[in-house]
Parts: sequence; C-alpha cells; structure tokens
Amino acid sequence: MDRLRTARRALGMRRHFWPAALGAGVIAGIGFPHSGAAQDASDLRREMTQMRQQYDAALKQIRRDYDARLRRLEARLKEADTKPAAAPAALPGAPLGTAATGAPPPAPPGLVVP
Repeated sequence: MDRLRTARRALGMRRHFWPAALGAGVIAGIGFPHSGAAQDASDLRREMTQMRQQYDAALKQIRRDYDARLRRLEARLKEADTKPAAAPAALPGAPLGTAATGAPPPAPPGLVVP
C-alpha cells in the first residue's frame, strides 16, 4: 500500500513538472537562436533564387514558342488573303456540274416547286 501512495505522489509531481520544463525549453529555444537557422535561411534564399531563374527561363521559352507560332499563323492568313478565290469544288455525291454553293439542286422537269 505504501508503494502505491509513493508512486502516485511521484506521478503527481511529474505531472506538474512537464509544463514548466516544456515552457523553459521553448523560452530557451526562442531566446538563443541557432547558427543552423541562419544557414537554413541562406539555403532557402538560394533555392528560391534558383527556382525564380528556372521559372523565368521557362517563361521566356514559352513566349518564344508562342510568338513563333503566332507569326506562322499570321503568315498563313496573309497568304490565304492574297490568293485569288478558287472556284468552288463540287460536293461529293452531287450531280456533275453542281458547285459547292450550298443551294439545292434544280427540281426535275414537271415538278412544281412552291
């Protein structure tokens, strides 16, 4: 029975000890900056600089590709505008001599069309 009381008292003391110990550890950690923190900050800054350079390089490449494609499409459009309009081609399955105008074929003779 004595051992049980002693164990409970020891646990009770430890229960009150942990918050104080943790608080002191946090205060000590905040109060005394580590040299590793400065190194981590410089490493982070260097990595961010590298990432920015990679981003800028990728952005320049995308812009060059976009501008080149836009120039090619504008050249094709200009070429299409300067070409004379070709005669419309016949629709597949249409009677010979019918142009691809979208108009219906003429009515057969003897049929009255309103």
